[in-house]
Parts: sequence; structure tokens; C-alpha cells
Amino acid sequence: MGVGLDAAEYFERAFQPSDVRVLRLAPNTMTQMIHPDSLEPSRAIGAWISHPDGHDTPLGNSSWILLRASSGEYEHVRVWDPDEPVPNEGSQGLRVTRTVESSPFEADRGRVGFVGGFDSGLSTTDQEFSDTAWTYRAELP
Repeated sequence: MGVGLDAAEYFERAFQPSDVRVLRLAPNTMTQMIHPDSLEPSRAIGAWISHPDGHDTPLGNSSWILLRASSGEYEHVRVWDPDEPVPNEGSQGLRVTRTVESSPFEADRGRVGFVGGFDSGLSTTDQEFSDTAWTYRAELP
């Protein structure tokens, strides 16, 4: 079986010129969903990358999702809040997206999703970040 995607290479191309490190990829499930634009089946894969803009910048403190289309094509989606463009300043931002779920509520009619995540890092001894997480509600256009 071959490599489906080299995530480091993918993000290096996406953020050229870049010095990107993939810190976590697919930490939990690869959620099946319908792509919001193509309406085709796809998979959402959470990612924590070290963005070339660096920490404490809007892109550097964002979290990321890779969407894998049924055709095998990938694209990335940025997770962030425009009202708080540099979340968790001084602590590497949102870090990893751990879950993506479609809203279970009938009123949302498949146009709303919930995204959640965080990761206390390579060491879980930092009490400031243990047992913490974030969640966002996203409405698709």
C-alpha cells in the first residue's frame, strides 16, 4: 500500500515559501461528511501544523482540517474565529482539530457543523492546558 498523502509536503506547497511542520494529523476520527461546495462525500481530517507565519499570528494560531474528496483530492480549511484572530496568544493557538461533526439539529438542515479540539502538546504535565478544549459552530454559506 502506498502513501495517500504526504501532509508535510502538501502544506509546504500550500504555504510557499514555507517551513511547515505537521505536529499532529488525524488525532481521532476521519469524519465522513458532505463537502459544502461539491456536495460529494468527503472525509475531514484534523491537523495541527506549525505555520510559517509563526506563533501568535492569525494563521499561526489557527487550527486546520484536511478535506479528502472521494476522488482522492485534498484541500485544507482554516479553523479560526474572526472575532479572536489570535486565540490562546502565547500558547501556540488552537493547536489540533480533533473532531468535526455535522449538526444533529433538524433546523440546521446540514448547513451547520461543529468543530472542536486542542492538544496540551508533547508533554501533558503543563497544568495550565490539561483538561482544556475549544469548540466552534460553523455555518456554511
